[in-house]
Amino acid sequence: MSYKFTSLLWCGLLCLAGSAWSQDTIPGKLDELIGRYAAYNKFNGTALIAVEGKILLEKGYGWKDIDHHAPNDANTIFRVGSITKEFTAAVVLRLAAEQKLDLADKLSKHFPGFPQGDNISIQNLLNHTSGIFNYTYVPDFWTLSKRPTSEKEVLDSIMDKPLLFTPGSQFSYSNSNYMLLAYIIQKVTGQGYESMVRKEVFGPLGMTHSGFDFVRLNSRDKATAYWQFSPLGYTLGPDQDSTQFIGSGGLYSTAEDLYKWHQALQQGRIIDNTLQEKAYTAGKGPYGDGWELDSAYGKKLVGHGGRVFGFEAKMIRIPGDDIFIILLNNTADEPCIDVVGKGILAILFHQPYTLPEAPVRLPEDRLKKYVGRFSPDGQRIFETTIVNGHLFGKESSEHPPMELFPIGHDRFMVVVRDGMRIEHQFRRDENGEIKEIEISIEKLGRKLTLPKIK
Repeated sequence: MSYKFTSLLWCGLLCLAGSAWSQDTIPGKLDELIGRYAAYNKFNGTALIAVEGKILLEKGYGWKDIDHHAPNDANTIFRVGSITKEFTAAVVLRLAAEQKLDLADKLSKHFPGFPQGDNISIQNLLNHTSGIFNYTYVPDFWTLSKRPTSEKEVLDSIMDKPLLFTPGSQFSYSNSNYMLLAYIIQKVTGQGYESMVRKEVFGPLGMTHSGFDFVRLNSRDKATAYWQFSPLGYTLGPDQDSTQFIGSGGLYSTAEDLYKWHQALQQGRIIDNTLQEKAYTAGKGPYGDGWELDSAYGKKLVGHGGRVFGFEAKMIRIPGDDIFIILLNNTADEPCIDVVGKGILAILFHQPYTLPEAPVRLPEDRLKKYVGRFSPDGQRIFETTIVNGHLFGKESSEHPPMELFPIGHDRFMVVVRDGMRIEHQFRRDENGEIKEIEISIEKLGRKLTLPKIK
């Protein structure tokens, strides 16, 4: 990696995360929160937060394409993974309302010979109570996902696997359920799944930046997927064929298009309020008909998360208060999507939330003072090194290096996926030389002292 790349990365994480809002306002606090996690390389994407039809924040953080110096912005197009399931469910519910199918219909009606197909209903597919094996768990799916697949291949892959449980008795999330729903949509309508979603949803709502074949999308707004993304270097996410995620995770979209989706649902335009009430009712797990269900501050949350190689997304809606949150991220280095989402809700409801300390930039000659090998027993070694002007710590060959972000005099911070903060306090001897590190793990309330051995 070149110095140029490192400088760009730091600019993307700090400069682009800077706020134009007063931090005393709700939009300012939202921007400060997301920007702070962006500064720790734990969010790299676009956020849109709206309440009662008013957009409080719509902003990009970090890089859409670092090679071309292109930052994320409101127009960036991301893959959104399993948020796709909301759209698949909506089309199925519309077809049910039009009496073109019945949610009680059995799988055997559409897939003769499917094992226990007489016992599995469309409703079981919608709320993940079918017990069907998850297609994306097939061996070497990473490689398999790069080429097109077909209904026959998918069925062959899941029909020879035993059911996990008696249909309707338990909850088990499975992408296979929504792939089968997509195939049912095609059988019932005589049209392609993607054509139906465009006809029933994208067209009426003006979602002109949404689609499915991301690999072949030719747009200057298209985000690059980064599997790894740090001063150590970056690895691009693989190109994956949308047929491998039909109905379950193939959608791409923008924050603004997904906001149009939220507004349409609020207005009952695509599926009416009665159908939505059913869709937002839990089955055997925290899941309705295409929507993940949760609660916070006494409010019912509906939405969905999404994760595909190099992308991660989170949609949170509170229909009763017309609150919409979408977080779209184009890196896979353990972004703190869920933590940021919870922080946003806390701000909106005037509740306490955690804000990591702001990192600062130190010149390399100062960072060199923290380089060394540390150990509590001479056996377990924690080694600090400098890579492209950034300090990293590594416990062993089995663990990847972690960037140690400076936050104060001799103090460094690591933020991990669940938002847990790990502080590294370097301590000096009477001569001012580094003698040890005290590592404090916030949530566990633990401290570990590692004397310097070299």
